[in-house]
Amino acid sequence: MNIVKEAASLLFNDYKLRYESPSEQSSEMAQSSSNDANVSSSSSQLLNVRSRFKRMRAVFGGEERKTELDKFLSEDAEDNLSTFNILEYWKVNNSRFSILS
Repeated sequence: MNIVKEAASLLFNDYKLRYESPSEQSSEMAQSSSNDANVSSSSSQLLNVRSRFKRMRAVFGGEERKTELDKFLSEDAEDNLSTFNILEYWKVNNSRFSILS
């Protein structure tokens, strides 16, 4: 099972590099620089530091950061396979799993 998961992760990472929009890749860094310009008080500086820390932790692999593949694999399997429609599933879940779909 680990071999399959590793292969799926490699494939997912390849798709992510190819199909993730440039705006998604750099959105955290752009937000960070725009927040730096708006800092005016010590309380807002503290909030800014906390939010930047959360974003950086998410970008560089903190516990909160999961790939689409990890989220997909951690979901429960469909109960009723006789009525399950794979095309309908991906149509509904396209926004949740944009790279996988």
